[in-house]
Amino acid sequence: MNTPDQPPMSPEELQRRLRAGELSIELAPQDRVAAYPRELDDILEALGFPEALVTDESCVSDFLGFDTDVDEQAQALTEASARLGIPVTLRGTLLVDLAAQLRQHRERPS
Repeated sequence: MNTPDQPPMSPEELQRRLRAGELSIELAPQDRVAAYPRELDDILEALGFPEALVTDESCVSDFLGFDTDVDEQAQALTEASARLGIPVTLRGTLLVDLAAQLRQHRERPS
């Protein structure tokens, strides 16, 4: 859509181009998402986005990487980790992988 040297497209321009058929949105697969509904609900709640759309390619950084500063990110990750009982990291962590870890953690005998 934009090259690295171009500024991001405004929401208005994005809407205009979508309506004009100049752009389209294609969702990534959700095959793995379907296997972890409870865990993903809990993860999204812990991250502060209980109503978010999640695909097999959704990452933690999709939710904490854009408009939060480093201190806010660290605080959110610490709180999510404490709430879920597993480490939550920002970079490269797919939500479905985190969901699988959460299920394993919950299924471990106490």
